[in-house]
Amino acid sequence: MKERHSAKPLGSTEEAWHRIETPFGFSSTADEVAEGIDLSDKRAIVTGSSSGLGIETARSLGSASAEVTLAVRNTEYGDAYVGHRSFCP
Repeated sequence: MKERHSAKPLGSTEEAWHRIETPFGFSSTADEVAEGIDLSDKRAIVTGSSSGLGIETARSLGSASAEVTLAVRNTEYGDAYVGHRSFCP
């Protein structure tokens, strides 16, 4: 049976690991996470952005003023969302 190891950065010690504290949880939305953040000088490429989490992420990043590039398999779906512009400020 193989022994399982937890992933550690190379050259680190156990003391290097610490829990990240955040006010966000499983029910947090992308808008809550991006609230108050100005992404006007940033570009985001969102894969899977023709439905579900991808389109919600693209919309939220666009609302935070990021320049968003949608990466989709079906360009008709991508064009439909860009035409709708529901994720742009």
